[in-house]
Amino acid sequence: MTFEALGLSLALIAVVLLWIAAPLLRHKPRFADHGEVISIERLSVHYERVLTALRDLEEDYSVGKLSEARYTSEREYWVAQGIEILAELDRVGALSVADQTVGELDAAVDHQIEKAVAAYRKTHKMA
Repeated sequence: MTFEALGLSLALIAVVLLWIAAPLLRHKPRFADHGEVISIERLSVHYERVLTALRDLEEDYSVGKLSEARYTSEREYWVAQGIEILAELDRVGALSVADQTVGELDAAVDHQIEKAVAAYRKTHKMA
């Protein structure tokens, strides 16, 4: 093999590797701040736990497992926790999503998928 053929082969390999790596190098994150998305998810999970604790507390009190004093103090604690979480969710602007029903969220996701498919078909001239 000559030096020209070797140089051409190496150049071709380098071009192919750059072509393959190009999407990875110019990858843009879907969310501006991935940490904020994780924070919203954690806050939402914690808020669901608070709601579950409040439901359990109400049930325990209604069947007589808790005294009124303990019920009142624990309820105040869990309500305060819920208020803090809602304030934090409001601060990051996540309450508009948290207030939607599952059906509304599914419809929004379906709409976004349909828009993406239509855009793909338009750019690739598919029917």
